Amino acid sequence: MTDLTEDVLISLRQISRATSLHSRRLAKDTGLTTPQLLVLKDVQRHGGTGVSDIARRISLSQATVTSLVNKLEGKDLILRIKSTADKRRTDITLSAKWNELISAAPP
Repeated sequence: MTDLTEDVLISLRQISRATSLHSRRLAKDTGLTTPQLLVLKDVQRHGGTGVSDIARRISLSQATVTSLVNKLEGKDLILRIKSTADKRRTDITLSAKWNELISAAPP
């Protein structure tokens, strides 16, 4: 193994460890997982949006985002609202409870 390859592997491990530690802190502080927070932040950034749009923007499968949305809806952090423009579409928006939570979430 070359020195460069070893350096890259060590750097990747450090990134992985830092991500894991941050995820644990996030879960402890907010009760949310990193993917759940990514969904919430995406909805905050883009307003009322559909699951497939969220999935595309945050690089998760539509099935995964649907599951995350279900959990977030159960925590009263998001709302599903039928689109007035397209009856087949359901838009995801943030609830009032989200504002309380975001102030406690780490960056």
